[in-house]
This record gives sequence, C-alpha cells and structure tokens, in this order.
Amino acid sequence: MVRSAFRSEPVTGRLGGKDANKPNTWRDLIACAETAIAKGLTTPEMLFITGGSAGGIPMVMSPIERPELFAGVINQVPMASALRAEFQTNGPANIPEFGTIKDEPGFRNLLAMDGYQQLKEATRYPPYLITTGLNDSRVDSWQPAKLAARMRAINPDNVVLLRVDEEAGHGIGSTKSQVDALWADMVTFINWRLSREGWSLLPD
Repeated sequence: MVRSAFRSEPVTGRLGGKDANKPNTWRDLIACAETAIAKGLTTPEMLFITGGSAGGIPMVMSPIERPELFAGVINQVPMASALRAEFQTNGPANIPEFGTIKDEPGFRNLLAMDGYQQLKEATRYPPYLITTGLNDSRVDSWQPAKLAARMRAINPDNVVLLRVDEEAGHGIGSTKSQVDALWADMVTFINWRLSREGWSLLPD
C-alpha cells in the first residue's frame, strides 16, 4: 500500500502507479524525500536518488517537479522518452504495461511520464549521471542519450554526465568488472557532488 501527500486515499498494489496513476510513483518519491528531510535524516544538499529502466521515470519526473529537493540523480538505463518507447526494440512488449500513443488515454498517460517532454526550459536541475549500454535490448541507448542532450540544451549550467558502456546491455548479464566499474563511477559522482577532498570526475 502506498500513501502520498498528493492523494487522500491509499491505493493498493501495482495499479496504484499504472496508467493515469503513474504520477503517484514520482509524487510518492517526493513525499518520501520531504519526510526524510523533515525528520532530519538528510538534507537537500545530501540527498541522492537512483533508479533505472522503468524506475528511471521517477528519476526524471521527481526533480522536474521539485528540483531543489535533490543533491544529485543517478539514472541507470532509463526509459526517458515514453512517447517513443513503443518504437524501440523491446517496445511492443511493453504496451500492455505502459500503453500506446495510438489511443488518446494511452497518449496522455505516456506524455505525463515522458521526462524528455516534461523538462522545463531554462531550469537548473540537480547534477545527473545517466548510464546506458550499447547492447541494451530493453531500453535502447537513444533514450538515455536523448535525455542527456535535452538536459544540457535547456540550461548550460546543468551538469549531465552520460556514461556509455560499449560492451554492456541492460545490466542483466554484466560481468563483475563491468559492475565494479559502474559502482566506482557512481561513488565518484556522489563524492564529487559532496565536494569531498580527493574526489574528482576528471583525472588530475
């Protein structure tokens, strides 16, 4: 069961975040962030969020609605262009879950969760590390790349890093060395953002 500050009644199960209810996924995340900050567990200067694949949708939409809440975002192999997702390699298989642009309700639902379309001009978002693997058959690499390019274009002050693994896919089946390298880059990104001594995104 999930309950959000944006909803008066709880919604049970996965349907609470499906179709027209999809905004509940990122608004519940916003509510969790607000609660953690209010309880003194963290601060906006220390709070990072991470997710991937379909879980990459709230990684874009939460900072779009509340960019001041987050210190940084790690968005792994994200579905970032929902309106075009059904035309990617694995797209048709996802239509029952996310809908299709070929009918009006599906189009409206997909538009609402499409981070690429919902980004606001001239807005400074928290720093992003976006990842992709060129062999990803679930979320084609053009989706993360498209998101990174758009975020950079709308504001030159946005720090947006696109990490491309030429040998990796969606994460399933990655080798230990690939996973270790990814984690090393994610930890470096966090420590750089926190201005910790000795951590840099670029070699000396």
